[in-house]
Amino acid sequence: QDAISQLKKPFPEAGLPSIEPLIFSTLSVQAGTEVMHFVQNYKNFTIIGLTTGNVTKFDIQFQEM
Repeated sequence: QDAISQLKKPFPEAGLPSIEPLIFSTLSVQAGTEVMHFVQNYKNFTIIGLTTGNVTKFDIQFQEM
């Protein structure tokens, strides 16, 4: 939770930009197999308020390379 709020400002020592706002020139989300059965394509997409939310669950899976 604390790590996300700290990314409101850039962290150049780690090479991390600010994620507030998070801006995409294009964003594509592929169709899922459960709820979202369609492809989503966005242009000039901006997410604001990401650093002020609450993390209720976090799951990460590392794939073997």
